[in-house]
Formats: sequence, structure tokens, C-alpha cells
Amino acid sequence: MDELSEKDQLLIDKYLLGQLSLEDQKEFDIRMSNDLFAQEVASMKSAQLVLKKKGEEKFRAEFNQIDMEMDKNLAISRQSRTMHYSKWIIGIALLALLVYLFSRLLNPDKEQYDVLFAEYYQPMPNMVAPIEKNTSNASTYELAFQNYERGNYQDAIRFFENLDEQTDAAVFYHGLSLLGLDRANEAIPFLDRISSFSDSEFTDAAQWYLMLAHIHSENVEMTSNIGERILNKAGHKYRSEAEELMLKIK
Repeated sequence: MDELSEKDQLLIDKYLLGQLSLEDQKEFDIRMSNDLFAQEVASMKSAQLVLKKKGEEKFRAEFNQIDMEMDKNLAISRQSRTMHYSKWIIGIALLALLVYLFSRLLNPDKEQYDVLFAEYYQPMPNMVAPIEKNTSNASTYELAFQNYERGNYQDAIRFFENLDEQTDAAVFYHGLSLLGLDRANEAIPFLDRISSFSDSEFTDAAQWYLMLAHIHSENVEMTSNIGERILNKAGHKYRSEAEELMLKIK
């Protein structure tokens, strides 16, 4: 059975702690194409979310229990996959929890922003070059949009970056791909560019997703500014959604 390397585990730890450098992010995105790595990330992220919800006091008690159980398991078999959940990893999770709780004290509204983003965010359908049965002769342009449609956002970004011509559609969906990877700050310049156009078919959608990107980045002021632009445009396609979101952030 394949197992993750120590380097993979360190990379996952950095991801969970939000400490990936640009080089680490590139390597992480590449490794996410590996099923075992992706499953481990999903598992550890789920565990981290559960631990956060339980709170610091309860977590400390459960940490001690886990510690005792792991001592028993490791005595039985040091080759089992429970090695991935070593004391060291749990210690990292504890540190992450403490950082999380401290950040909540500094910014108690962050969880509200995360909830609002999750509530309103839905991936934009691929309206440009939908997937066809035979993709063997697909161009780079078509492959970019088809990978976006499949949810392969990292591959889509790679194709978008290699396009000779950056059309409105390419720039917009490039931004959406970044947003789909929770890289809102990187997505904002792409979405902002299209949102400023008056004659693009993607202007309304770009303004809405730009509003979501700013709420994801916890920038309430910019979220409100974009929301006002949407509400001030008669017949805006996302007027009702923007109006609801504006009421919830006030």
C-alpha cells in the first residue's frame, strides 16, 4: 500500500496552518492530483474543523484520550497507517486550534464571513467551451474551460496562463478558478478587471463574484462598495442576491 512521505505530511501541515509559501502552494497544487494525498488533506481538514468546533477545553481532554490510545496502537503496530496521526501531528492540530481561537478573539466576525461566502457561493457554469465527447483535438482555450467545468481548477489556471489571447471570458474564468481554490485575494484583480467593463457579457457576474471574493477576504468595506454598484444598476442579474448579502453584513 502506498504511503505518504514525511515531506507530504509537512506540506499538509503547512496547508492546515495557512503557512504555505508561493513555492509550497505550487507543490501542494501538484500533489493534490494524487488521490492518497488529496484524501489525507480532506481527512485532516475535516478533523481540524471538528476540533475547532469542540473548543479548546474539550479538545484538551480529547487530546489526552487520543494520546493514550495512540500509545496503545503504536505498541501493537508501528507500521499501520495510524502513524499519520502521530502525537506530533496532533500537537500541530493543537497549535492550529490555539492560533484559530486567538484569531477569533482578534476578529470575531471572521466565522460570519466564512458562513456567508459558503451560503452564497456557487460555481459559475461554463458558458464558453463546454465539455464535448471527443476532446482529443481540443485547443488550449477549450481545455482551460473544460477543466474549469470539471472542477480541475489548478489545471484550468495552467491553461489560462498559457493562452496567447486573454479574452474577457478567459480573464473572468481564470479569476473564478482561483476563487474555486479559496485563493480569493489572487482572484480579485481578475474579477475586478472584468467588473469594470460596461460592454462585457460577464460584467454582472464578475461584479457578483468580486463581491463574494471580498467577503471571503473579510473586506466588508469593499464588499459593500461592490454591492452598492450592483444595486445601483437597473436590471442587474445578481441584484436580489447582492441585496440579501448587503443586509446580512450591516
